[in-house]
Amino acid sequence: MANHSPEKMGFYKTPSQMPAETRYRCHFCEQEFHPRNAVQRFCSRACSARSRCNHFGPNITGLALEPKVCPQCGTIFQPFHPLQTGCSRQCSQAILARLRRAKLRPPEAEPAHRTCKRCQATKPVADFATLKDRPRQYHKSCRACEANMLASRPIDHDSQSRREQGRLKHLRKNYGIYPEEVDILLKQQNHQCAICGASPAKRLGVDHCHTTGAIRGLLCDPCNQGLAGFRDNPDRLQAAIAYLASYPERCREINDRIARERQGLIRRPRRELGPRKSKLCQYCNQLFTPLYPTRKYCSRACANLGRPKPPKQPKPDKIYTRQRPQKNRGCCVPGCANKHNTRGYCSMHIQRIKLGIPLTLPLMKNRQHGCRFPSCTREHYARGYCRYHYHKLRETEGKQWKEDREAETLVRDGPANL
Repeated sequence: MANHSPEKMGFYKTPSQMPAETRYRCHFCEQEFHPRNAVQRFCSRACSARSRCNHFGPNITGLALEPKVCPQCGTIFQPFHPLQTGCSRQCSQAILARLRRAKLRPPEAEPAHRTCKRCQATKPVADFATLKDRPRQYHKSCRACEANMLASRPIDHDSQSRREQGRLKHLRKNYGIYPEEVDILLKQQNHQCAICGASPAKRLGVDHCHTTGAIRGLLCDPCNQGLAGFRDNPDRLQAAIAYLASYPERCREINDRIARERQGLIRRPRRELGPRKSKLCQYCNQLFTPLYPTRKYCSRACANLGRPKPPKQPKPDKIYTRQRPQKNRGCCVPGCANKHNTRGYCSMHIQRIKLGIPLTLPLMKNRQHGCRFPSCTREHYARGYCRYHYHKLRETEGKQWKEDREAETLVRDGPANL
């Protein structure tokens, strides 16, 4: 049996807690080993895994597997699982890491020869070009056949000629007709659709019989699609013509009723609910004939009174806080009759405290005065002036007001006060 000592497997690299002279015997391979702790029973994790496989039954045991060669270190080992690739966990992780870096799967056997689809010759794989986005897949034709195909293809740099070539290929492949014959049909139809006579901006399509492949003419797309919808059957087309011609007689009553409804001459009839049965009102117990079978009350008032009302949700208890009684007190500054605002002062003295103005400064009394302009007896409006002189001052920016004031002062006191 292979040697599965801890030094060989490389699993137990932490320092042992047991004395150096302590030796245990493995419960699986019966080899002596130096334990890491007092409860260790196996010399390696491989022996531990094998013992678990042996315990669970012969279907998953690793003892019946053939020995393998580790691709990492080259050691011959006995695998305990069919998918085990390395002899130890370190070797298995190294193999997986190498495959991830290379981004390659394990090599698969590829055929050494392939058969060309064009020349039907069996050639080596090296004679076939690989696909650009799939390096493991090859072209169906060999390199020589692809080169001959490219050499025989005419080189044409004119887009118009390429379109004509595409049109020729389309007409020959689908209808077996040449573009010259299409031009002859177009002239015979005077560049119009053979059914509706329209001249669309788009090129007319070739209409052909889907059974025999015979060319029938040139049609526009709606007419061509309409024939395809009727499956090229003349009987269906005749039935459609008769249907379109006979609808005024068949649906005359319905169309007349719809027209009268739209004009407001008649109302939409009510839905027939069958014979109505009398009921007792669930609130007033009176007999009534319901309009609908599900109606329970004779009137809206009975419905409002008889319907069960949702229970009222109890309101949450209000939390009352003890409030201090408000006293009608004024400002604490002597001689101030203003109302109290905060901290024992009125709003004016609070502003004085914020601005640093002494509280003992005498208060300005509200005095009623007139206009400051000489010889003006109007009432005060703003900034010491009446409404007239205030707006005049603002309009003339003070120039006219200054001239009038100087003239008034000159008349009243003389030139000495100018």
